[in-house]
Amino acid sequence: MKRWTLLLVLVSLIAVPVLGDAVTLRGEALYVATHQNGEQFVIMKDGMNEIQIELAPAAFLAERGIAIASGDSITIIGSREIVNNSERIVAREVTKSGKTIKVRDASGSPLW
Repeated sequence: MKRWTLLLVLVSLIAVPVLGDAVTLRGEALYVATHQNGEQFVIMKDGMNEIQIELAPAAFLAERGIAIASGDSITIIGSREIVNNSERIVAREVTKSGKTIKVRDASGSPLW
C-alpha cells in the first residue's frame, strides 16, 4: 500500500506546473516604480491579469537604451516566483519598441 501512495504522490507532483519555468508576457506597463535597493519594477497588464515584473536598476536599463513608462507596450521573458504568497515574474529579457536587452542570465543571476 505504501508503494501505491508514493506512486500517486509522484504522479501528482508531475502534473503540477513548476514555478520557475520560463514564461513570455506581452502587455502594457500600468505602473513603474523603484524598490529601495534601486531595482525597477513594473506592474504589467497581460490580458485580464496584472502582475509585478522585477526588472533591473533604472541606470542599467538606461545604459542599454530602454526606459519603461506607464502605457508602454512591453514583452518580458522571465521566471515565475512566489514571494510572500504573491506571484511575480523575474525578468531575464525586456523588449520595448523592437529593442531587446538581457537583464539576467538563464540561472536568474543579474547582469549588472
